[in-house]
Amino acid sequence: MSEEVVADEKNLSEYYDSINIFYADRLKSSLKKKYNSCPGCKGNRLFIVKNDELIYSCGSTSGKCGKQFTIKVAKYIDYQLIKRDLSQFTKRTPSLEKLKAEINVQKEIKRYDSFKDQSKELLKNTTKTYIRENDLKKRAKEIEKYQEEKVKILIEMNKLKSLMNDPNESKQKEYRHKYLSLSNEMNLIYRKFREITDIPINNKIMMDEPQIRKKSSHYEEKEVKKKEVKEQAEDKINYFSRSKHNKWLSAFNVAEPFTYEENKYPSVEHAFHAQKLDPDDDRRDEYIALFTDLKSPPSEAKKNGGKGSFKKRGFIIRDDWDSVKLKIMYEIIKAYYEQNDRMKQLLIQTGNKELIHYGPRIDEFWGQKKDGSGKNHHGKILMKIRDEIS
Repeated sequence: MSEEVVADEKNLSEYYDSINIFYADRLKSSLKKKYNSCPGCKGNRLFIVKNDELIYSCGSTSGKCGKQFTIKVAKYIDYQLIKRDLSQFTKRTPSLEKLKAEINVQKEIKRYDSFKDQSKELLKNTTKTYIRENDLKKRAKEIEKYQEEKVKILIEMNKLKSLMNDPNESKQKEYRHKYLSLSNEMNLIYRKFREITDIPINNKIMMDEPQIRKKSSHYEEKEVKKKEVKEQAEDKINYFSRSKHNKWLSAFNVAEPFTYEENKYPSVEHAFHAQKLDPDDDRRDEYIALFTDLKSPPSEAKKNGGKGSFKKRGFIIRDDWDSVKLKIMYEIIKAYYEQNDRMKQLLIQTGNKELIHYGPRIDEFWGQKKDGSGKNHHGKILMKIRDEIS
């Protein structure tokens, strides 16, 4: 019995591309007549589904227009189904050894043992692939790590519960603050748990690798020329919260949570808006709590720190905000990169390139508009920090 197949990624990529071409061209051919003919011989294209093969042909048997390609479809087995069937087979099959004395069952015993051994070998091989393809060992280690962290935090939170009855009000406030911080850490751990457990399990194990046989490439349609996209200058990097490749530079990027002024935040955007209230404001703790939920998205932080939210909740922005916001943004971004080593290395790797906060609806104080106007303070802060940590 054959072992499980570990398919080559390049072959799989070609396999999936060919399947997409087959079904996309078949659909186009059924919708519009002009796509039904073959440019090589003007014969009708044929899309044949036969047993475990997909055949793309124009119907001609010679000349330029033979088969374009034939796809031998990959074969899979269901790991959980094999496991269940083997278990049921072992339980339900009577022991032939007990019948030896009464009838001659040597051949049956031999066949039974052979089938059982082959089934066990198949299960053993597919189990290895099942574990590898689903990263089960890595998942188990991560779950164990987060479980240990969770236990440590729960022990610490239980200690703080008993201390929060301290008659000293300042001590009570300190213990509550620590308890809230630990609660946020616990939320983050639960989120990590969900991320690991929500990854779907793939029970399909490939047994026969797909094959693609090509005879002619004359049917490849000419690529439609797309409008040339202006390449970004080699000495510049443009970024904003929805950039395809460089959104990690924006204040909306969520990496590992970081601490600023004794509070833990999921992004720079959260930490920045959390500073808009006067440090001596009686409702400061209530306000900061809006930004320390590690599960809330940066868009929510921006909304909670906006004028509409301030008006609705009755908050008043600090008097010196315009004069201190640049300094605060610098301190927050620096804390973010110092506590996120992976992000720090990415920032260093941008070298001496100019970093420009650029995109639709960008605030021209922090970034730059399409017409080139704007102060790009966010980009300048990033470059300053890059120089300091390089």
